[in-house]
Amino acid sequence: MLVTACVWTSLLAIAVALWTVRAQWSRFWFELEDPRSMAAFRIALTLVAIANVAGLWPWHAMLLSSEGILDGAEAARTFAPGSFAPGLLERAWAIVTGPVSLLYLFDGPAALGLHLAVFGLSALAFLVGWRTRAAGIVMFFAMDGLLVRNFLFWEGTEIVIRVFTAYLVCARCGHAYGVDAWRYRRDHPEKPRYRPIPAWPRRLAIVQLAVLLGTTGLLKTGDAWLDGDAIYYALHSQHYARFVGAPSWSLGLLRVVTWVARTIEALFPLVLVGVVGRWARAHGERLEPRARRIVIVCTGITVVATTVVVATTGQPRLLPVGTPAGATVVWLGLCLGTGWVVYRPDAPRWARWPYRRGPWLVAAAALMSGMWLSMNIGWFHPAVLACLIPLLEGEEVGRIVQRLTGRGGGAGPSTSRLAYGPRGRRLVGGLLAVHLMALALVVIPSSVHPPALRAAIEPVLGAWLRATRTQQSWGMWAPEPRMDDPMLRVVVVDADGVPRDLGTDLYALRRPVLGYDRRWKINGRILSTGASGPYARPFARWHCRQWAEGHAPARRVELYQLDWAIPPPTSSQAALVVARPEPFLSEPCG
Repeated sequence: MLVTACVWTSLLAIAVALWTVRAQWSRFWFELEDPRSMAAFRIALTLVAIANVAGLWPWHAMLLSSEGILDGAEAARTFAPGSFAPGLLERAWAIVTGPVSLLYLFDGPAALGLHLAVFGLSALAFLVGWRTRAAGIVMFFAMDGLLVRNFLFWEGTEIVIRVFTAYLVCARCGHAYGVDAWRYRRDHPEKPRYRPIPAWPRRLAIVQLAVLLGTTGLLKTGDAWLDGDAIYYALHSQHYARFVGAPSWSLGLLRVVTWVARTIEALFPLVLVGVVGRWARAHGERLEPRARRIVIVCTGITVVATTVVVATTGQPRLLPVGTPAGATVVWLGLCLGTGWVVYRPDAPRWARWPYRRGPWLVAAAALMSGMWLSMNIGWFHPAVLACLIPLLEGEEVGRIVQRLTGRGGGAGPSTSRLAYGPRGRRLVGGLLAVHLMALALVVIPSSVHPPALRAAIEPVLGAWLRATRTQQSWGMWAPEPRMDDPMLRVVVVDADGVPRDLGTDLYALRRPVLGYDRRWKINGRILSTGASGPYARPFARWHCRQWAEGHAPARRVELYQLDWAIPPPTSSQAALVVARPEPFLSEPCG
């Protein structure tokens, strides 16, 4: 009851504060700005999206066509059961909220090839900025149709690309660094080089990045993160570590790296303070005395209410502390320090440093680059690196491009106008408010949500995220990293009753050092969902069909889980294989 009252109190105080600064709120989201930041983001994220889909090439038929483990009808029944609802309105709502894919209806190899061609051509057009808005929309829905055809291969990469591409499609990101921009300059040489664009998609991308990294860090509450052993276990994962293992002398260093990595993620949302503060200083935004007093009172109420919530629930734990008391001290100290910096324009530079963009941009880039170099987990880290670009202003991107190419610099557009008209700003502003509330639902730990409050708002906000294709889950390596390394063994019992091991995991295969094999994610998802999940039996039946193409029909396919136990940091043992278990699935091939 106390937590519920405090949550409602803090939400009400935040709402009053935002209403008080509604004029500044409107200018922050709807001012017109330099297009070069979002244009560079368009190029970087599209390259990652193309590489991600291309990386699935060996598995396209198995995952996405009627020749794979699920045909279109089976995939629709598994992933989009709402499309079979009895009423027309229910089916229409299922299409709006998704998932929906043309590959549910047209699932043959030719249809898949056509779908891939549409994605490839639209992605290429979006990359070079030709018919950018239309190309982006086609690319987004073509990519979404590929991704939701089968969730077996999904990892954090798909969520990052899908969510941020949705924001890119809303931006006028073709106004620079593209064919459309070149044609505009050719046809209108008398006009400024860069046309201004609404700022809200870029700023929404910044908020989303803070949610991504902040949630990822806050959910890492297990003992391995608190003790500093998480990265040790990650580097001993034979599936994902580029160079398996770590020398014993490095354990102390790995603990420090673990704590630093978690802290960078958990505290990354502080960058929002710097972004808003930089904007306010640049525009000379100062509140009137009465509005300032209201905001200060609302801020104080929010700090007190949220501190009570943290003391009661022990969440969120911003730093790797093991007790609710420690979490409360950290939370209160951070709130008071942030308030002092925000409300004291004469605060010393060292006090403002933790809220500046630069340190967080460098820290996040270093973290993602280091993880990419040491961990072989696909395109997640390059995707997040691309998502750091919106933190840069358009002129900053222009200066970087000019240093690299000798072109593309110069001042950006300057205007005091706001995007859209008053009605348009009210409409888009209302939708932004709904989306920000939905992101808050994602970022706040479930233990902090009162059950009644969550039950009331989750259906509405969850439907919004599904409809906008921005639903998300950022629990990578949370609350604990895996402390074992399970492997999937597929055994075909042939027509003569002889078991044939297909060698489907690292007990029989070599791990690629540079490339990335999506096989590990596929195997891991089958193991984690088990025999009763949606994948194991279709996967076994697919192996039956594959075997029958070159051999006499097999009797059955058996799936085994081999558990490789990772020794604790203090042990000198090598990884051990747990005794061979019985098959967790035996599927007849008849």
